[in-house]
Amino acid sequence: MKSHSKFLVFVADPQDGLLPSSLCATVEQEVKSKGLAPKSIGVEYLEGRQKVVLSLGYNELETGYPIKLQAIRLGKLGLDPQAIASAMETAAAKVNGVICHEFYVLGDEEYVLVVMTLA
Repeated sequence: MKSHSKFLVFVADPQDGLLPSSLCATVEQEVKSKGLAPKSIGVEYLEGRQKVVLSLGYNELETGYPIKLQAIRLGKLGLDPQAIASAMETAAAKVNGVICHEFYVLGDEEYVLVVMTLA
């Protein structure tokens, strides 16, 4: 897989703690309309501002392809690495074509997994 050094950044209000479907649609449309080849995502929940910031890394020299973003609630997992990894694996197994993932933690310590897949 080729590396990347270009990024787009999006900011939105979460819906019930999840990435809003409108944000996912905006990112997916931006990728499609610009013919981008996405390689990574970064997601951060800013609790104090109650905003979600999403970055998308892409390779501008590679042929583009469509993607889909999906947020999946994992639950309150504490800081047990095995529990977190297990919950992520269980969730990712239910989605096809995962390119990459990221997770964020809400103020009540609920984990949310975000996966980028081929559309």
